[in-house]
Amino acid sequence: MKVLFIGGTGVISSSCSQLCLKKGYDLFLLNRGKSIRTAPEGAKIISGDINDVEAIKKLIEKPCQELAITQEMRQVGYDNYQTTDDHGMLIYGMAKDQTGKKFYMVKNSWGTDNKFKGTWYASEAFVAYKTMNIIVHKDALPKAIAKKLGIK
Repeated sequence: MKVLFIGGTGVISSSCSQLCLKKGYDLFLLNRGKSIRTAPEGAKIISGDINDVEAIKKLIEKPCQELAITQEMRQVGYDNYQTTDDHGMLIYGMAKDQTGKKFYMVKNSWGTDNKFKGTWYASEAFVAYKTMNIIVHKDALPKAIAKKLGIK
């Protein structure tokens, strides 16, 4: 789960921030960076003033830096039920964003009632974090792998 706090380092919100991180939430703190209290380790800081609407728009108009996914992160996500094996999606192509970053084009069983008519764009980091299994047609396997697996 992703959580955004405006502030996040105050007397009350710092306790909330710590709790979110302890539960494994992906925590973002939007603040001015002027507090004497430091943000908790693991929180992603977005520096800005919520009252400066134009500055906030600029902060969110471009893609953000993604996490480098580790097996430990995947395990935590599975253990706290952020990653479950109850849903399948079909990856059918690739696309790039305005910075050249690669995304997988995904058809989702949720239907076509979204901005991209049923297509979702999943980043490599998202796929690395959330994928539990992959099914491919035998013809898509490299010949050397098919041979090792005894697939004709």
